[in-house]
Amino acid sequence: MSVLVIGGDQIEAITNSLNGLGVTDITHWTLRSNRDMGRKIPQKTEYIIMLTNFLSHNAMYKFKTEAKKRGIPFVCANRNENSVICKFCELANICPNSK
Repeated sequence: MSVLVIGGDQIEAITNSLNGLGVTDITHWTLRSNRDMGRKIPQKTEYIIMLTNFLSHNAMYKFKTEAKKRGIPFVCANRNENSVICKFCELANICPNSK
């Protein structure tokens, strides 16, 4: 699976948890600079996670709109690792406790 994480600075805990769920390719954009707003979502992206604590409303709207146009599932969550993982599991229809 390929996931784009937008927002946040230190996301190592989130990255480790996503790897544990089978995500093999994680791209992270902090969006600290205004020029980052011109970025295009990579073609290989299967899911998008937006960390709302660190995103402006304009950034959220831009990338949410682009994801919808391309049919890429996305989820908005705060930077709390448990919140992100729970929302991603719902989005990707993954139940980490079942075998």
